Amino acid sequence: MKMFEKILVPLDFSPSSEAALRVARDLARANQGALLLVHVHELLVSPDGELVVPSVPDAEPEFDLRLEAAKLNLVREGGVAVDARCLVGRAAVEIIALAKEESFDLIVMGTHGRTGLKHLLLGSVAEAVVRKASCPVLTLRERRPEARAPACSTTSSRG
Repeated sequence: MKMFEKILVPLDFSPSSEAALRVARDLARANQGALLLVHVHELLVSPDGELVVPSVPDAEPEFDLRLEAAKLNLVREGGVAVDARCLVGRAAVEIIALAKEESFDLIVMGTHGRTGLKHLLLGSVAEAVVRKASCPVLTLRERRPEARAPACSTTSSRG
């Protein structure tokens, strides 16, 4: 039984996003499915609370090129159908709407693992998607070297 034939993969090209892409590729291959890679150019909020479509900063064309390169790499690797799309808007809102409108079976996305004040101020796209998506969401966070526990630790007291 094919469970995940249509997989949505939001990309911001962070390490966790790249890890999510690898997992999504493997799931698509195993299920003879297709991937849609999506990058959302974020809207800005003006001081008066209005949403503003920003002029595309210098970094944004780079994301478009990286999205197309990711698509081409997957096409070259073979074994999975892939398409790519750039959207403009609030990332979580756009991802949730796209998943529902196009009846995706799964969303696979990275999470930055922010906590505390950073999480409060910046929010979490992944968290909003998990809470509101119409399909299952698999999130992946790239492990940070400082977060890894030592393989073995010993303590000794001689008295």
